[in-house]
Amino acid sequence: EMILQMKNVGLSLKRIENILETKGLSVFEALLNEQIDELDEKIARYTTSRKALTRQLNSCRFLRNPPALDHVFIEFIPKRRAITFDIDEYDFRGDYGEVSPWKLGLDRIRAAMTSEGIPLTLFSQVGCMVPRESLQKGRFLCSMACILLDAERPELPCTTLQSGIYACMYRQYVSMDNAAESVRLQLLMDYIAENGYQIVGPYLGQVIAETSVFNYSNRNILVKQQIPVALPD
Repeated sequence: EMILQMKNVGLSLKRIENILETKGLSVFEALLNEQIDELDEKIARYTTSRKALTRQLNSCRFLRNPPALDHVFIEFIPKRRAITFDIDEYDFRGDYGEVSPWKLGLDRIRAAMTSEGIPLTLFSQVGCMVPRESLQKGRFLCSMACILLDAERPELPCTTLQSGIYACMYRQYVSMDNAAESVRLQLLMDYIAENGYQIVGPYLGQVIAETSVFNYSNRNILVKQQIPVALPD
């Protein structure tokens, strides 16, 4: 019965044989702790994989029932945990020819994730950021990127994005098209100015869904553009 119990929790017959031959309690405890560590690692991997599949499923739901596009709305967003990355600064309004600076930034982020042991299943969630100082000067200089996390991940180098009121808008465009993002970002900025709001944090372009799942030559994306604001008194 003991052999069957140990086998059911994942111990190999060789390990079980070793336990029964040595009859050492400390050896038994050591092997049990080792097995628990292995199970914890598997649970973490499976949890990450499940979340990646859930994100893909949510993308399909957005594709089936897309939100209203190009319509500014105000939303309260609670605190969020995120992994942030520094990238080479570039201007959304700049003309960079065929070499997309965002593509270069993504290459740098992928390398950083690999070196820091961050699961690459999170890579599809990378969104661009424009600091508040740039927005306040009327410039769209992207110098950071972030990955929003679905849950607390103490093993990852996380930071907290502020809670508060955000001016938001859903926008669909081809990935790497900086000009398309800047046009709608300007509409968001105009809305903020017209209503007397104050910008209190960085712009975030959160990738919600890949809108061309089966079109490999045209990577359309659905982005939730958002800027934290303070309402006028």
